[in-house]
Order: sequence, then C-alpha cells, then structure tokens
Amino acid sequence: MSNAKLGRLNAQILIDDGFRIHYGPTDTVSGRIVLSYKPHSSLLKSNAPTADLFGPISIQGILRSKVRVKVRRGDSHRLPTDHSKILFEYVFDVFVGSFKATVGEDFSYPFAINLPQDLKDIYDPANGGYAELMSSGDSRDQLLPLTFSMHFVDHPDVVSVGVLHQIGAQVTMPGIDIKTDIPSGDDRPPIRLELPRPPRALVERNKTTFIQNARVQNEYLLPEEERPQGFKQKAKAVFTSSHFPEFVVDVQCTYQQYIHPGQQLTFEVVLRRNDRKSTAEVFPDATLEGFQCDLRAYTIVDVSNRLIGSPQCIDTRTVQILAGHSRLSKQLNKESDYSIAIMTDPVMQNVSSFAHQKVSRQYLLRIAMQLKLAKESVKVRKECPVILLPPPEDSGSDEALAGPSQSYIRPPPDDEYLPAYGEAGSSTFLSAG
Repeated sequence: MSNAKLGRLNAQILIDDGFRIHYGPTDTVSGRIVLSYKPHSSLLKSNAPTADLFGPISIQGILRSKVRVKVRRGDSHRLPTDHSKILFEYVFDVFVGSFKATVGEDFSYPFAINLPQDLKDIYDPANGGYAELMSSGDSRDQLLPLTFSMHFVDHPDVVSVGVLHQIGAQVTMPGIDIKTDIPSGDDRPPIRLELPRPPRALVERNKTTFIQNARVQNEYLLPEEERPQGFKQKAKAVFTSSHFPEFVVDVQCTYQQYIHPGQQLTFEVVLRRNDRKSTAEVFPDATLEGFQCDLRAYTIVDVSNRLIGSPQCIDTRTVQILAGHSRLSKQLNKESDYSIAIMTDPVMQNVSSFAHQKVSRQYLLRIAMQLKLAKESVKVRKECPVILLPPPEDSGSDEALAGPSQSYIRPPPDDEYLPAYGEAGSSTFLSAG
C-alpha cells in the first residue's frame, strides 16, 4: 500500500455531566477527549487507501475564559464593534506518549482540571464572606465573572454580552503531518460556573436594618374633646395646622443582606416612637396599607476602548416582583409591639452577584411601603443592596435552581411605583436616605 495516505484525527471534548453547575474554583471539571481516526479523503482526486497511524502524540486541554461584548449603534447599519476580552487561557497536559490507530478506531483520554486556585481565597467565607463581590476597586480584575449572557439596549447602543468558560484541546504528533479536526471558538463545550455554595449560617446571620423617620401633624393627634368641631373650626384648622401636636416615628425594616434562589425573604417592619421629636401624647392608630419589594439587577459593561460613546453600557431592570401587597390593611398596635412580618414569594434563579472590571452584575431590593398614621398616609421607599448567592451547601440537589431565570418585568413609572390606594387622604413622601 505504497500509495496509502494518512487520514484525519477528529477530537471530541466531552465534559462529565455537561449541564451541571460548577460551584467555584475548587469544584473540579472532569471529562474526556475522544480521538477518532478518520479515513483519508480528497476533493481533487479519488480517495487513496488510509494508512495506519503510529507515532508520539501530545494531547492537551485548554481552559479558557472570555468576556464577549458586541455593541451596535441602534441607528447604524454597520456591523457591531467587538469589545471582547480573553481573561486567561490555561493549557494542561492530558496525555503524552505513543499512539497507534487504524481507521475507525476511537480512543478516550480522561482529564480533570480546576479553575485558577488564586481565586479561592476571594470567595472563602472565612475571609469575610462575599464582600469582594461589592468591590469597586482594581481588585475586581481578580474576580472571575460567572457564566451568563444577555442582550440589552442602552440607547443608542444595542449590547450583547456574555461570559464564556470553555474547555478546548490541541493535538500534535511531532514529526508527523497529520490533519486534525478540533472544536474551536464557540464550539468548545462550556462550563457553567457559579459562586461556591455558602454555609447556611452565613446567609441566615447576615441581616441588616434601615431606619427612616415618618412625621405627621394633624388634628387627630389631639385628644378627641379638643379636636375642631363644625365647619368653621375645621376650616380654620387647615390654616393653623402647625399648632397641632406632632408625631414622629422611626420606621425600621429588617431584611436579609444575602439572598439565594428558592428563599422566601422575610421583612420585619417595626414602628418606634421618636420621643425626642414627638409632641403628641399618644401613639396614634397605625396601619400598614401596602408593601412592595422588587429585585433589581444592574449590569455594567466596560467599552472604554471605543472612540465614540460612553465608556460604559448599563442595563437596569426588575428581574422579579417579590412582594406586591397593595391592600394589606394590617394594624400595628401595642399588642403586636407595633411590628409586622412580611414574607415574599421564593427568589427565582438568576446569575449570582459578581464584580469584574469588564462586566459586573449587582442586585438591590427596591422596597416601598405605605403607612397610615393618624389617618394620614405616609410613603417610605428604600433601595437596599443585596448579594445574590447560590443555594446554601445543605440545600441538597440543584432542584432549587430548576427552571429559567425570571423574564424581564417592566417596572411602572416612578410615580406609579406604589399602587393607588382606595382611601383618599393627605400623603407625605419620604425619600430613601
């Protein structure tokens, strides 16, 4: 068979449990590279017999991470500009030795690899939990972004961004001119990278409270026998309301700072009289009329290397309405210690919080509530940064992660954020501090 020709080596890269989520850099990625020796073929002349293949071979895996960013001007017909960045490429040996194959034979070479170990300490709860995920300094370049992709509009830009972690391969046979077919680019199998699963104790103990003052001043803070009676007295009271007693209350709201998919968040709303600022003698009737909580996501993409336009593209969206109670009418009184607990729907699956100079994903809770104090409505709003994590270590299987991420829900305009309430009345707006 003097006219025999060498065939081709076809490589397949198979990751064990390819759809499994890998939690952090210590969660080993294992799989195998399958080599198949294919017959010689030619488009220009009749196919010659395929010779057996024998010789030294080097099979290497390539662990590769990339942030893919493409931006197109909405009013432009030009191709999108590419602002992608390769974070790293790490080459590791899978097999080095002799290789012998005849046409049609398959060979499997297992591998196991971890993501860069210098990331481990950043995510280690023993080193302060996940505080680095809220970082805004240069240290963010050490934080490996998590697997995700999205498209959004930041007028006039249309942005496509994705974080890809992939396993590639390269096969060489020194001294032998052998053609190879190896997956490249987006054909390389992806790794679904998430943060390490936190201890449950870390999630449960990280609660925080915000406090805002609410103030009312009207006739209903007077003893009943001293309140204006009749049309004339009530009309006069409108212009002398500053003489009425004043009631100031500290509105306290406690919430979880670390949240995770499957978790039902609990908010505790507590009213405490501010004795220093209050002149009213009694604690008036208090009602929680409405409570709403939205989970908001902020995605920031760095495009600072472009010549025209902002150096950043930013997307802000509501990813889930966790609670939307517009007709609560819950009394807060002495028997309940002027407090009430509100539980939300379970948090749905979204990519966890991460921070990197090229792309970052952060979350906050947008909380809005309406109280009625002494028949006067008071609105309270607050935006509270939170860290979204995977389910805790003892959550069992990935059942809490099942299902797609919550689709985009367009938030109402700011002045319609709280629903209209049935009973008309004066209203005081308290902005978040």
